[in-house]
Amino acid sequence: MTTRIDLSPLKPPSQPLTPSQSIFLSIFDNALTWSPNPQTASTQIAYDLRNLFIETRSISVTQGLLPDLWKILLDILSIIPIDHPWQHAVIISIRRLQAIPSEIVFLPDHNLFWCNLPGLSEYFYSRWQDITEDQSLYKVENINLHTRLTSFASQLLSPTYLNFLPLCYQTLRSALETPPQLSWQTNSVYETKFWVATEVLVRSAPLLFRDMTQSPTLTTQSEEMISVGPLCQGNFYERSIERWNYWREKMSRMVKGIGGDVLGKGRDFPPPEEVSEIKKRIFELCLRGLNAIDYAEGGREGVSDP
Repeated sequence: MTTRIDLSPLKPPSQPLTPSQSIFLSIFDNALTWSPNPQTASTQIAYDLRNLFIETRSISVTQGLLPDLWKILLDILSIIPIDHPWQHAVIISIRRLQAIPSEIVFLPDHNLFWCNLPGLSEYFYSRWQDITEDQSLYKVENINLHTRLTSFASQLLSPTYLNFLPLCYQTLRSALETPPQLSWQTNSVYETKFWVATEVLVRSAPLLFRDMTQSPTLTTQSEEMISVGPLCQGNFYERSIERWNYWREKMSRMVKGIGGDVLGKGRDFPPPEEVSEIKKRIFELCLRGLNAIDYAEGGREGVSDP
């Protein structure tokens, strides 16, 4: 039986929700509570949201409602454990909206389409932070938020929606192209780095691989987010097969030498009991990332989801 998540913390008396935010929260809460099946719940959420916007019959009202929807969406994702069925249902509901080819509101002379998820990526980036680079932010509650939001963003990527692709570059740069420079960046911090990096690889490796051969126009923010890390500067371009191969080689070296600090050199695969728990998890994450790279190089289209 699916454990129900209490969403009441999202409406604290000290910070009352707006009427539209309360409606959006109710749509999610009612559907998630009503059906334990993520597919059924997601269908209901998408249906209710789509009809609500159609009924507004106003572009200005729709433009005002979308930020409230994205706020409630990220608030909900921030408190649901990443492996809980509700997390899956919420993400599927947004992917169902994303798959709608028509306008959000059926009125002439506007460009608001569900497939573009208008304003979502901008709002997302205003809330997302790389907590592994700031000791004051590296706390349990922020780790959960960081992993949940990064996973969500990577699952929305598709050949026609690449708004979160710069985020993938940034997480991979942080994990694979940046040396440990701060004393507080312990193995636990690097486990978090590798978790988000391999998560985006699993979700988006084919799209990243394809992107390495293209050079679309980027915003200033995107240029900064896809820039190469200190270990790679001057060696290759931001989008290049050399950078892709570097990621593969870096994870391969880590897999082979994961027990180096404990066992010394010369043993590619040390006995699991002789390696610290965190190193074992990083080892498993690197294997996960390498599998995603293999998947992408296999020529499959779309987003990998092993």
